[in-house]
Amino acid sequence: MPRPSSSSTPGYVLVGGRLETLKSHGLPIGIISQSKYVSQTRPFPSGSAVVLYSDGITEAENIAGDEFGNGRLEDLLRDRGNDSPAALRDQIAAAVDTFTGTAPQKDDQTLVIARLA
Repeated sequence: MPRPSSSSTPGYVLVGGRLETLKSHGLPIGIISQSKYVSQTRPFPSGSAVVLYSDGITEAENIAGDEFGNGRLEDLLRDRGNDSPAALRDQIAAAVDTFTGTAPQKDDQTLVIARLA
């Protein structure tokens, strides 16, 4: 599965109960028009899921100014990684909402989750 290596957030692949990180090595797309990007290719076996998200998920803040963070997201992915993409999306959204409570949302929150049958 190819992925542009140009994001401020890592992506994740859930493979056979393991959580693997897709690291980026460049500026986010569109920051500098002449930027060059390298694509990564990796196996995506049947049953695997890929989770891509915007920084609005991990940088969502609670009323005390603490961020949701990659650690909470990774824990949730390890615990619920076998759920359907829709259920996993709903679990992540609910966890972020519970964490932030009444704090105002400061950024967009985007999730893309796909599982190969």
